[in-house]
Amino acid sequence: MSDNGNVYSIDEAVMMARDGVFEGVNVGKAKNGREYLRSNPNGNENDNLDNMPIF
Repeated sequence: MSDNGNVYSIDEAVMMARDGVFEGVNVGKAKNGREYLRSNPNGNENDNLDNMPIF
């Protein structure tokens, strides 16, 4: 979910992150080639994607 409340598929969100639409995230690639979102490293665990609410 974005700041404006819109919900996107992971594929849409990955493309948007690549385009710089979302602040604080980047695109990682798993060993199997699947791309995923990662929070940018900043030393603050509170804003890690794992600590964000699930909806």
